[in-house]
Amino acid sequence: MITITVYRDDNAFYALVEYRQMINAGDETKFKKILSKLGFTAWAGMGTIGPDFKNWSEIMPNFGAELRIEVQPRMNFRIDVGGMTLLADKPYFILI
Repeated sequence: MITITVYRDDNAFYALVEYRQMINAGDETKFKKILSKLGFTAWAGMGTIGPDFKNWSEIMPNFGAELRIEVQPRMNFRIDVGGMTLLADKPYFILI
């Protein structure tokens, strides 16, 4: 059995915190140059929707992590992995 849930309505409220860090190892060796191209991000948030500002649905938490690889200055290739809750029956997503 497939259950489809629609997360769409007239109003939405959400909050998100994010931490980003690039690894700055220096450029003395080839390994340190490659390591300096890597970074990571971690985030957590929550959100809800509703037909008006008095009637909200349940609050849905989300979390995730991301690997960043610098292709050129200020341009990153990213791989994101996240989920909606810590419970095993909720879906996870991967974004490349």
